[in-house]
Amino acid sequence: AWLSTLPALPDWIPREVAPHFAGVLSRAHQMGWLLAAGVILAVMGLLDDRRGLPWKVRLAVQFALAIGLVAAGIQATVFVSHPWVGQV
Repeated sequence: AWLSTLPALPDWIPREVAPHFAGVLSRAHQMGWLLAAGVILAVMGLLDDRRGLPWKVRLAVQFALAIGLVAAGIQATVFVSHPWVGQV
């Protein structure tokens, strides 16, 4: 976020990344939600290792996070060329 306040991109950012910087900033809020969901899953995994959570609780949390991310419009894209995925 602080990079967006600078008048020009710093020199340490690779030239290949610079054209995509505006797109990354426009989707930064989505990355925040995705990281938050990942942190919740990681904490749940630690709790499961320490106390042994029931499988129904773990599955319910995973489904709730997945449904929440989809409902919020979070999308992940895969840039591959494969017949099952489609042409890029």
